[in-house]
Amino acid sequence: MDTIWASDFRVIPAAFLTVAGAWLLVVGIAWGARSLRAPYTMPGKNLLLMRGMRRLIWGLSFVAIGLGWYLQWPVMVAAGLIFAFEETNETSIAAWALKQEADGRPGFADA
Repeated sequence: MDTIWASDFRVIPAAFLTVAGAWLLVVGIAWGARSLRAPYTMPGKNLLLMRGMRRLIWGLSFVAIGLGWYLQWPVMVAAGLIFAFEETNETSIAAWALKQEADGRPGFADA
């Protein structure tokens, strides 16, 4: 009996992950480009850029997981999962700080 990792059925979820990752990658690039075209004085410009970067990272990670699963490369799947988890933690902290800045609330550095 084959596991989901090695079965022929893996092509469908692996392709779905890869296509979803490519879509997130495109959305992240679009958000980043929109942020870079925004006026310098726009509140939340940096937050928009950070959110676009987060989607770009998720997209690259999903593509790595999907292709790694299809090609049977466990290291690629593990790298995609680890990268997505670690970068999501980092960008969440930065996005929180940028949200504080965009809302005009003082941060810890102002205290």
